Amino acid sequence: MRNIGNAIRTRMTRRYLISLGILLIPVVAVGLFFLWAVDWTDAPFDKQRFNAETWRKMKDSDRRDGRARMARNLIDHNLKHGMPVAEVSSLLGTPDKRWPASEYTPPLPYDVYEYDMGYAPRSIAGEHYVLRLYFDSHACYDRAEITRD
Repeated sequence: MRNIGNAIRTRMTRRYLISLGILLIPVVAVGLFFLWAVDWTDAPFDKQRFNAETWRKMKDSDRRDGRARMARNLIDHNLKHGMPVAEVSSLLGTPDKRWPASEYTPPLPYDVYEYDMGYAPRSIAGEHYVLRLYFDSHACYDRAEITRD
């Protein structure tokens, strides 16, 4: 009788562990996939000192990832709050994309400038890193955002 009880408990434990494994394997696989796809932990944004000439030259290059390496240094040391849009354009060159203020809800006080910083590593959909610059109603630099698009 004791052996039957142990056999039943062993079977139940085995079934429980198999069921748990069947449930956990997809959860762990999805978690690992997202850790692989989201590379912000080792993102290159502060690997190099900002150089305006190098930044501007990369506009027409197929490889703009050098911009990503300078992005944090640019934001922290070169873009000053209240800097006129003409001065920002002089520093960085013309933006790769300009989002009209009216495309935002509610509309922004000024257009948003976007600078392409090359392909994001491990991107599934061919995403790029981009630097977006926001300006106030006086066309002066307000803030920056580094994102994937």
